[in-house]
Amino acid sequence: MITKSFLLFSILAFLIRIGFIIYGEWQDKNLTVKYTDIDYIVFTDASRFVTKGESPYNRATYRYTPLLAYILTPNIYLNQLFGKIIFSISDILVAYILFSISKLRSFNLKTATILISSLWLFNPIIINISTRGNAESIVCLLVVLTIYLLLSQLVFLGSIIFALAVHFKIFPILYALPFLLMMDDNYSKKPANKDSNNRNDPKNSETKKSKNFFMSILSFFNRNRLEFGFVSAITFLGLTALFYYIYGFHFLYEAYLYHVVRHDNRHNFSVYFYQLYLMSGSQAPQETDSSPILAILAFLPQLVLLGVFSIKFSKDTIFACFLNTFTFVMFNKVCTVQYFAWYFALIPLILSDSSLKISRGLFSLLIWYASQLLWLYFAYQLEFLGNNTFFFVWFAGILFFFANLWVLIEFLISHKDTVLFLNGKIKKQKED
Repeated sequence: MITKSFLLFSILAFLIRIGFIIYGEWQDKNLTVKYTDIDYIVFTDASRFVTKGESPYNRATYRYTPLLAYILTPNIYLNQLFGKIIFSISDILVAYILFSISKLRSFNLKTATILISSLWLFNPIIINISTRGNAESIVCLLVVLTIYLLLSQLVFLGSIIFALAVHFKIFPILYALPFLLMMDDNYSKKPANKDSNNRNDPKNSETKKSKNFFMSILSFFNRNRLEFGFVSAITFLGLTALFYYIYGFHFLYEAYLYHVVRHDNRHNFSVYFYQLYLMSGSQAPQETDSSPILAILAFLPQLVLLGVFSIKFSKDTIFACFLNTFTFVMFNKVCTVQYFAWYFALIPLILSDSSLKISRGLFSLLIWYASQLLWLYFAYQLEFLGNNTFFFVWFAGILFFFANLWVLIEFLISHKDTVLFLNGKIKKQKED
């Protein structure tokens, strides 16, 4: 059951989104700057091809799962606003699952309602993303649903939803290691008591150490981890095989490979954007050859931090997932506003385990937003006025990177050490 206040907030949040969708229609028809995102037009065009029995990849720049094109076919049959409404409903469902997770962990429901409402339901960035026609809310829904199912110890269902999330967007693979590390002995049963007999027997010491080493390796592959890995892998590979059979290599490249090898030189928040832009305009061999090096350098911090945070916070899975997402977006070669939704969906859950003061939180948020506004100013000069502000966009991107670094440090120093599972049961985290 949900509280009355949360229900009212959810209804109001949905109505606000409907209002923005209606306003967006007016802006699209009357103003030069369109409200609807170009991605939504791409989705709709791909769905149109599907309704004709053709491949969604006949639409240039459609680089998503065919499932999304299938879901949005009512854009063609019913109304072109159908997808935006679905994305808005997904927003509300994300909030509902976040509230359910808060109940599962026995958080103060009033505080949980405030956090979910301010950081998700009424977050202007989240509202803008969904009502302009971006599909990130569907991916966020699959991610938080996976977390809820795994916290409820429904491993089989959680594995399927997790695979579906990775199929929709590659980035949720970042959560595979934290999820696996969470599934230790405390996840499903009470750890066995260690035999204290002959503990100090020197004759048995070396033998025990050797035996314990191999046993610890074998014990990692417990039933839950094997089930999660097997079911999620089979589901993901099954979907991949199905759509490869239907659409061939075109699907494989556009849905997966493109996102690995892409070199996007369009202006975005990434600190790597300007270098990629300069390289794209040069035919010099030495600059062209440096692209793989830049790709490795860009990926290395993500890989290292992924491992560090996953292991460091192996008992605190939700915080590990947030850190992995935040740093992935922060260091990525391409960083757009849509990516922010990925970690905003997790922030209400980690703030319940944080000692971050409201004043410091608001100050960090102000720095984060201010750096974005500076970037948007120069980006507007570039895109709509035609001024050469590439360098200033890049410089603003650097400031945004350090603003993100500030926020990351604030989260790390204010986070309370948390254990999600103890003796086979979820550990209740009541707030002070």
